Amino acid sequence: MYSILLFILFNFCYSEPPKFCFQCKHYKPNSFIFPNSSFAKCTMYPYVYDENKYLITGKIKNFKTDYFYCSTSRNYESMCGAGGKNFEKN
Repeated sequence: MYSILLFILFNFCYSEPPKFCFQCKHYKPNSFIFPNSSFAKCTMYPYVYDENKYLITGKIKNFKTDYFYCSTSRNYESMCGAGGKNFEKN
């Protein structure tokens, strides 16, 4: 009985606080009007896409860099995951 009580007390007192994206240094709000919106992006995971390709040569004219949404990076364990493995306090 006492061991169960001590286990619950230990987990309650020493549990790690949740890692929220808006507290991370990689958090980039989508707008200044709604800084904590669900459309914020994570600068930890950039991706590059080509804006225009020349149809004859296939050479890429413009590269653009964008970032995945925070919700996307937290949904995939290969990125940040539910536990926030790449979380860095702001």
